[in-house]
Amino acid sequence: VRNLVASYPADWVPDPPRLDTMGDKWQKGCCSASEQLHQQRNARSVRRKHSPILSHRTCGRTIIPAPEMVRPKMVVNEMGGYFGGLVSCDNQFCPDCMGRFRTARRERIHAGLRGAREAGHESYFVTLTTARASDGQAQIEAHAKAWRRFTRAIKYRLAKVGAKMHYVRALDTTFQPFERDVFHNHFHFVAVVQGHVLDFAGLMGEQWKRAAQKGDLKVSMDAQDIQAVTDMTEGEVAAYGAKFWSMGKELANFQQKSGKKSWNGAMSYGWMELMGLCHAGIPEAIATYRAHLLATAGKKTMVFSNGWKDLEELAPDIEEEEEET
Repeated sequence: VRNLVASYPADWVPDPPRLDTMGDKWQKGCCSASEQLHQQRNARSVRRKHSPILSHRTCGRTIIPAPEMVRPKMVVNEMGGYFGGLVSCDNQFCPDCMGRFRTARRERIHAGLRGAREAGHESYFVTLTTARASDGQAQIEAHAKAWRRFTRAIKYRLAKVGAKMHYVRALDTTFQPFERDVFHNHFHFVAVVQGHVLDFAGLMGEQWKRAAQKGDLKVSMDAQDIQAVTDMTEGEVAAYGAKFWSMGKELANFQQKSGKKSWNGAMSYGWMELMGLCHAGIPEAIATYRAHLLATAGKKTMVFSNGWKDLEELAPDIEEEEEET
């Protein structure tokens, strides 16, 4: 592909810099530009060597065929460069494709939360989790079934008091490749309640426990995290947009999250850290990497409820909010 550059005319000029391309694929401020590029090269190398999915393994290495006849191009910005007009895998765990829809998703979450505040609805940031498992695919499928039971139960109970729940849900996973129970799949989601519900946080925790236990998933109420997003004081108004934006980033940037030590002292790794271990040639990490890609193939990691679009339409323009404050 690099030889394509030689075929460009002498007066060819690269596209102007785009901040939402390579810069958005990595946490801003986490490391220097050279280190980010080094991470990206390593991640691509891991993908080509170890991915069990052909389209993922060959992403960005094939020219889009006829009838489209898209001409390949090279885009250069302050972070480096990349080639366009090539077949992409659109895999959410691909180092080249993972940032494609991230900004749009963050903006949708941000707009929905601003719309909820405008309408006077209560909002919650929730983490629902179960115990670690050795079979990641089985746990993901069990979580999906538990989620359906959970949302049906919440919908039924809210309907009794004339209320509704709108949500954005993201599947997140951390890894302990050197332990027996490798995978920790869990849900992060933003819930917006339309109407008044007494102790909605307690209701969510109770219904998740019931839904998960019906699927033989181990649940600890202490591990669930349910935080109400309350109105801010005057001194916090300036941070309002950043707060909701960070909530959107938390859901949309699950691949970039770092791991931490668990209660038993074992190190838990995020996705990019796992690929770093794979690049070092650690067999346990490579096996975990391949297993997770197969477990999530064809599955959605982020879901917007049907009513979320209604909240987005209620969101005031950011310029109008700034004038009011």
